Amino acid sequence: MFVCTGNTCRSPMAEALLSYYGGDRFEVKSAGIYANRGQEVNRLAMEALKERKISLSHQSQPITKELMNWASVVLAMTQQHKQALVMEYPIYIDKIYTLKEFVYEKTGKSQVWVDLQQAIMEREEAMLDVIQIVKKPNISENEKKEAHDRLLKAETRVKTLEEDMPNYDIHDPFGSDLNEYRSVCRELETLIHQWLEKTV
Repeated sequence: MFVCTGNTCRSPMAEALLSYYGGDRFEVKSAGIYANRGQEVNRLAMEALKERKISLSHQSQPITKELMNWASVVLAMTQQHKQALVMEYPIYIDKIYTLKEFVYEKTGKSQVWVDLQQAIMEREEAMLDVIQIVKKPNISENEKKEAHDRLLKAETRVKTLEEDMPNYDIHDPFGSDLNEYRSVCRELETLIHQWLEKTV
């Protein structure tokens, strides 16, 4: 189950792409957190899919408890969508992800989270060492410098990993031109290919 805001752009594009590339391996639906029932898919989203020779017959629908229960996994387009789903349907928290989060876990790219956690712990330890050394009498300048260097190295590692953290949101193209829809469609297509490569 793919979920976005209005169920007229991102989530139906993702639905169409997974249905097309995944064949009959998946039963796929999409819905929107603030969707009205029965709206057509955005014409530019349809055009971006049509350029890939992918067709989609879809009308928007709001997310419901029945759909949440039906889905084996719920893939939100943004962190905000994920948070809204978790708040509304906490019983299903274990199967709610952002699409990127889910794909990165499947492809091993979530390792950056593990590395960052470790780096933060190492920075805290280095900081404690500096505090303890400053308090001790008769500490040489060389020992002080070594402790400060360790802290600086740990801080640099944390900053580098934070910069490498993936953005887990799929940009909303609503109100933009066709090129923006093409860009979002490409991003969704890439993620779905990465996912399928790991589920074969």
